Amino acid sequence: MRMILAILLTATATAFAQAPVETGRISGEQLQRDQFKAGNAYNEMQRAEQATRDAEQAAKRADLINKDAQKRAVEAQQQADAAKKKFEAAKLREKEARKAYDDALNAVDRVVTPPKSK
Repeated sequence: MRMILAILLTATATAFAQAPVETGRISGEQLQRDQFKAGNAYNEMQRAEQATRDAEQAAKRADLINKDAQKRAVEAQQQADAAKKKFEAAKLREKEARKAYDDALNAVDRVVTPPKSK
């Protein structure tokens, strides 16, 4: 970019050097204004390039955070599913244990309590 600017400045200076003497002062002032504008434009371009790099990095970080969150969500769902299975298994075990207990109590009641005679 600097090389292009230098070539432009050299070409501009050469073109103005060939201008008539009366316009030399006006052309020199115009050259300074144009150089000033070119410098400002270059600085703005540099700021824009930096803003682009910063935005790219922010987008990459956000993408990584999003992917990590998705991975954690999948893991959390797997843990929730496993917990539900354990809960269902525990409920079934409790139901079976309660039935076995009720059956045992009924057996005790049959032994302890004689059948009623009519």
